[in-house]
Amino acid sequence: DLNLAETPQVLPVGDLTTHLAPAPFVESDDPAIVTAATPWQSASPRETARGLYDFVTGHLTYAGYLREDRGARYALSQGRGDCTEYMTLYMALARASGLPARGLAGFVTDRDSRLYAEDYHNWAEVYLDGVWLLVDAQKRAFAALAHHYIVMKRLNALDAGYAQRFWISHPDLQVRMD
Repeated sequence: DLNLAETPQVLPVGDLTTHLAPAPFVESDDPAIVTAATPWQSASPRETARGLYDFVTGHLTYAGYLREDRGARYALSQGRGDCTEYMTLYMALARASGLPARGLAGFVTDRDSRLYAEDYHNWAEVYLDGVWLLVDAQKRAFAALAHHYIVMKRLNALDAGYAQRFWISHPDLQVRMD
């Protein structure tokens, strides 16, 4: 059982350096990624973030679940992917534009619902004006509906890749998948 708070939990921001740097599958220094990000850069970081979101939603076609990580470069060149490719492409474009971005994994739900392992989902957040804003290009959500998202993990490609389905390790959380 998960009890959802009325408002999202705010955690300390910490060092943003890692959220600006290239990473495996988030190839923000790749010339094609940099070129794709350039037209969307504006004087307003929020307008840049929104333009990049609009680009990703228009450029990618949902391909169904892909077992292996493909990354931002693949998503850009092939124009397709699952939630992970939507996430990594957005993160790479944002980082190439100087906007901190991170990946998250968990579930999207509207209050009382049953969570199924196959509904596990990845999405991005971008750091603007002192807060992390939700960016889920695959489900068409920009800076809205955060109360529908249950974060189970902040993703780090250096841990084990993004395609991992489910892993929780916290003393205050018990998860049972039937």
